[in-house]
Parts: sequence; C-alpha cells; structure tokens
Amino acid sequence: MANEVDGTRRHALAENIWKWGMGNVMITGSDPSDLKKLPDHFDVILVDAPCSGEGMFRKDPFARAQWSPGSVQRCALTQRRIIEQAWEALAPGGVLIYSTCTWETSENEDQLQAIMERGGDPVTVAIDPAWGITCTERGMVTGYRCYPHRTRGEGFFLGMVRKPGALHERPALRNDRPAERIAWLCDPESHVLKEHQGILYARDGRWQSELEELSSALRVVAPGTPFAERKGKEWTPHPAAALSLWLDRTAFPELDLDEAAAISYLQGHTVPASAARGTALVSYGGHPLGWVQGAGSRWNNRWPQAWRIRAQQPGAARVSWAGPSQGTAR
Repeated sequence: MANEVDGTRRHALAENIWKWGMGNVMITGSDPSDLKKLPDHFDVILVDAPCSGEGMFRKDPFARAQWSPGSVQRCALTQRRIIEQAWEALAPGGVLIYSTCTWETSENEDQLQAIMERGGDPVTVAIDPAWGITCTERGMVTGYRCYPHRTRGEGFFLGMVRKPGALHERPALRNDRPAERIAWLCDPESHVLKEHQGILYARDGRWQSELEELSSALRVVAPGTPFAERKGKEWTPHPAAALSLWLDRTAFPELDLDEAAAISYLQGHTVPASAARGTALVSYGGHPLGWVQGAGSRWNNRWPQAWRIRAQQPGAARVSWAGPSQGTAR
C-alpha cells in the first residue's frame, strides 16, 4: 500500500509505480489518522516524512529560501503525529522505517527516540564504508545519514525500529474469480479484476481479502494496476497495462521502434504507418513503452500527455545503468 495525502505528489507516485511494472501496489490518499482503523496491521511501514528539506539545499534554491527554525518546529510536530499513528498500525514484530531529507536531530533521531521509549527496539544494518554513509548514535537510536559531499545523490536520514512481539503468518486468502475478463491480462486465474471509477484494476487474487479490508478503512485511489478503461461499451488497454509485468504481449501486434522513433513517441508524436488498424503495442529494444491506435497512414499516440518528454538535450551525456564494476556509472 502506497499512501500520499498531497494530490500533486500522488500523481507522481502513481506514475512511478505504474512505470515500475509490478502489480502488487494499492495507492491510497488517506490522512495518517485513518490508520487508527487498522491497529497492529502492517508488517513493515516506511514513513517518508515531510521535513524542512536541508538535504535539498545543494540543488534547490527554494529549499534554502524557505528554511527557518519555525519550519523545523512545525515539521517536527507533524512528524510526531505521523510516526505515532504509524507505530499503532504496525504489527508486533514489524519494522518501522523512518526517513527524511533533512539532518535536524529534532526531525530525525528525536522522533525515533520517542518510539524507543514506547518499547521499540533499534534495527541496525551493515554499512560498507565505501558507500560514504555516516552512522550516528543518539540515545537509543542508530541513524544513517547521507551527505551530498560523501554519497551519490542528495541528502537524507534513515533509521529503523522493531515493535516488540513476534510476527504471525497470515492465513491463506480467498481467490475470487474475476467478474470481468480481458484478453491482455496474463494468468486471469491468479489475477483478479476490480472496477473502480470506470477503470479495471488487476490485483493478485491471493490478497483479495486483505485488499478489501484496506479499502474499507482508507481512501482508495487505485486498488491495483489499471489494465483497462471504458470507451463506450468496450474496454481498451490502459497506458499502465503496457508497462505491467502482467501484460500478455501476444494479445497485440507489436511495433519495435528504433531510438529516434521511440523518443519521438515518448514526446507524444504519431508513428508513420500504412493501413494501420486497431491497437498496437510500441516497444524499444524489446521493452514495451505504450499503446498506439491505427488510423490508416499513421498510428495515433496513446502515451499519456502528463508523461511526455517535454525537452531533450541531445548533447547531454548518456545515463548508464551499469554498476561501478563495469566502469561506466556516473
């Protein structure tokens, strides 16, 4: 379950999750106070708390301009409310992971110290010195700080606490059969479909009961991975379905584009064609990107407008995903 109260940030959250391609995420937009309805429920909770943003000072002039001692105090009060509600929703034996992008002790170690005083046990991890992470000890809390002059990326804080008790294995959950079927969902016996506001969402059937319980307590935005949207009386593939690992790619013709054409597609342009009909899947290097709709001499672009590439810098150095051992990472 991925929860974000702020609507603007929630759109970015959904986009990232759907582009990730996994189908095991429900997106909610609840206030943390709603977690009161789910006491001792979650095995792991990650709190990415709103903070004063000192870790962003290097790259963001606004982060520097808006900082003040008052903002630190306000953030600390908000964080205390969030972390206490998260602690109540954590199951015995579960782990609370707490993170901010600031270095104020009142927003970091002091928040975890308050949970320790309620019986929490510190959780530590082995840190390779080569990573450049700074370990801190304050009271009963072990924290991990990333400073931008020592680690790759910007700055943040991380700490972990375990709730006393032992985790209990959850019972087997029912696997409801889907009320709807669509041709492009692989393994429809394991993945069930749920309609929500005119969209069919795919979810793992093993977690139906769990998901329904969450839905009754929280404000659900996306109960699974969107796979189909209603167009008149028909279901058409949702943009997120093209990127999902649950997509049956054999259900559609596939257009594997070269690099220039793929970038053009991601910018929102049409794809030239002859006698193009129906729906096709666009891919690059064998990796699916999105959908196009046939219109004779062209394929109309169905890549969401909000996801489009707005600018391109052809002279910029290419990003390499290879690790340091390959000698090409930047």
